[in-house]
Amino acid sequence: MTVGIFKDCDIRGIVPEELNPDVAYFIGRAFASSFPEGTSFVVGGDVRTHTPSLKEALIRGLRDSGGNVVDLGTVPTPLFYFAIDHLRTPAGVMVTASHNPPQYNGLKIGFAHRPPLPEDFTALARKVEERAFRKSVKGRLLSVNLTEEYLTFLASRVPPPRRALRVVVDCGNGCYSELAPRFLHSLGHDVVPLFCTPDGTFPNRPPNPEAKNLRALREKVLETRSDVGIAFDGDGDRVVFVADDGTVLEGEKGIIFFIRQHFAPTPGEKKFVYDLKCSSVVPEEVRRAGGIPIPERSGHAYIKRRLLEENAVMAG
Repeated sequence: MTVGIFKDCDIRGIVPEELNPDVAYFIGRAFASSFPEGTSFVVGGDVRTHTPSLKEALIRGLRDSGGNVVDLGTVPTPLFYFAIDHLRTPAGVMVTASHNPPQYNGLKIGFAHRPPLPEDFTALARKVEERAFRKSVKGRLLSVNLTEEYLTFLASRVPPPRRALRVVVDCGNGCYSELAPRFLHSLGHDVVPLFCTPDGTFPNRPPNPEAKNLRALREKVLETRSDVGIAFDGDGDRVVFVADDGTVLEGEKGIIFFIRQHFAPTPGEKKFVYDLKCSSVVPEEVRRAGGIPIPERSGHAYIKRRLLEENAVMAG
């Protein structure tokens, strides 16, 4: 097995040379063996062509080590995290390579009360290498669809829009292809779908919504005279915005938008955790909004952990 697939914040490799069903099975065995027998795990997967075989092997491994599995089906990563909380399960595994090219796949791990840490992946890699698996009665398997519950949750977190917008939604043929247009339409917006048919070969653009991959979105925003364009990555946990003039609002500009719209109106003492790679523009904007900027090293696990430790309002 390639130990190099175990990164600081996730597991990721080229299929099948580095990551294949055998490896996914062993990871499932090791992960379930790290919890008490009978623990329940949620499992989801993205739209990549090799995700079904990896997910099936992972689930088999979890069950063979005594884990009970709740299979969410094909879902965006944010719905996977929602499911851990909604179903009150201790942990889960999402089969996805996020924004990486189609030849990659991977596994994201979620815990109920904290983000995964580098030491979690180090320990998991060691268990896989040593085949330190528990012998157990096979766990149960249950399939559930949480689409409606997730959309209801999202609606409860979003204030009514001041006015209806014309929005071009570029899902890149990824996991949000059906949910994102539906949700925005439910808020009253005029939705123009772009690449909103799930397709794990990603025929229209790479899964990464960086500026160089968003030409079609920029053109569609201008063509339809839309107010905004939204582009998601392959598993739906990364988003980029395009302004009405076709300008891509990458990185810090997107963060500043959320600081002004959602962080600034929050009353009382408030903290904002930001990536150390950000320029001084971000902490300056936080201070201007009456907040306390807190820098943190790059990596979603580190930023999420600091967010929780500081009881911060937002992070980015």
